[in-house]
Amino acid sequence: MGKPRFFAILLTLTVVVQGVAWADISGSKDHPLIPRFAGAEIIGYKFIDYNELTFALGTAYEASSSNYKLGKSQREEGRLTRILYLAPAVKSVLQVFRNY
Repeated sequence: MGKPRFFAILLTLTVVVQGVAWADISGSKDHPLIPRFAGAEIIGYKFIDYNELTFALGTAYEASSSNYKLGKSQREEGRLTRILYLAPAVKSVLQVFRNY
């Protein structure tokens, strides 16, 4: 009797969550050079006025059992914006990727 009751509660919660309209998190905004995928919402956002970041320009290789190195990379400094979007569930990963 415990299992059917648990399943009913889980099903009810799933239906409620699917009916929720998500909204962009407070203080977030799109980057001016990269448009968002239609219907996507911002669920993670971080802006740092000045930082550094290493871009991988080649493949990574295993330098030791617990350490990987990049064959080629480039370090850049400046403003860093990280945006995490939640795409509509009816869209495939390929469809969203091809948009960019």
